[in-house]
Amino acid sequence: MPTIALIGTRGLPNRHGGFERFIELLVQDPRWAKTDVRFVVYGEAENGPYNAWTSQRNVGFTKDSRKLRFYFRSAMLATRECDAVLCCSVPLSIFSFWPRLNGKPLIMNPDGCEWRRTKWSLLGRAAIAAMYVPAITAASRVVIDAEALREDFHLGSKGVYIPYSAPEPAVHPLNERTRERVGITRPYMLLIARLEPENNVALALKAFHALGDRGVDMIVVGSTKTRHYEETLSAMDGGNIRFVGPLYDQQMLDELRSNCVAYFHGHSVGGTNPSLLEALSAVTGALICHDNKYNREVAGDEAEYYGDPKALSARFAEIIEALPDGAPARAPRRDARFHPDAIFDRYLALFQEVLAR
Repeated sequence: MPTIALIGTRGLPNRHGGFERFIELLVQDPRWAKTDVRFVVYGEAENGPYNAWTSQRNVGFTKDSRKLRFYFRSAMLATRECDAVLCCSVPLSIFSFWPRLNGKPLIMNPDGCEWRRTKWSLLGRAAIAAMYVPAITAASRVVIDAEALREDFHLGSKGVYIPYSAPEPAVHPLNERTRERVGITRPYMLLIARLEPENNVALALKAFHALGDRGVDMIVVGSTKTRHYEETLSAMDGGNIRFVGPLYDQQMLDELRSNCVAYFHGHSVGGTNPSLLEALSAVTGALICHDNKYNREVAGDEAEYYGDPKALSARFAEIIEALPDGAPARAPRRDARFHPDAIFDRYLALFQEVLAR
């Protein structure tokens, strides 16, 4: 049976978002059992089975302690032990040529445009951009999770569009456990994000803060252990703007999304953000996104788009003034592009293509 190496992650299960969550969802699909494809996840987890078609391989180093050796060892082991390699994100960099030099196809999923994140210094962004060059050059195929990324990477025929899958649409009642954990006592708007500049948290909070206290809270979910929070966002923490820290309980997150009067998604750097897909599947209030090509591609006419704080503040005011009877209402849905069946079919076809070479 052909084996696909999955590298770039710490291992499964995980408490991280982005591509780590993507790998977990990919290998959890039970339809792989009916194919001849098998997976090996290289990372920090102990050697052994994850499920009937996936095993885990410890590379001997943690990703955080020895990053360079972590990726080098992952590339060496994966090339020797598997038939093809799927790498998520580009820190593999110059080691990306190793699979190709040994006759093994490499599939690269760059996971967006990391070099555009303003949390990095100019030197750091230049170094990250340089890492993309060997990774993209060495790859047989490059998976992009948004069509808008084609122009960012200039991929030509090498690019393959396969987005992240979205959850089944569902509206979840707000139970007492969630109310107590988050401290919900009145209507609220919601923002769930990493607290970094490119996620435009400051834009939403400045627009909301300008309104004063009108009986509605803004709840922000995300770790406050970031430089952006300490230098910029912490000054707005208090009163009707409440930072509640990170939440990893998916049921609790779904409940919060389903019961907010408005949800703001500020992601602005590259690709299909899984958090937006979860919002599309659960938010029943107004869904408001930062205005950029990636969010417009994913959400389409399901969302409203703002980049100007004054216009956003005016929209927040309209939503608050309409409460309680005139609150915006939308029916959560899942676009066919993001259905798990479509994602599975595309990855299966991709694996079959590269293995047939």
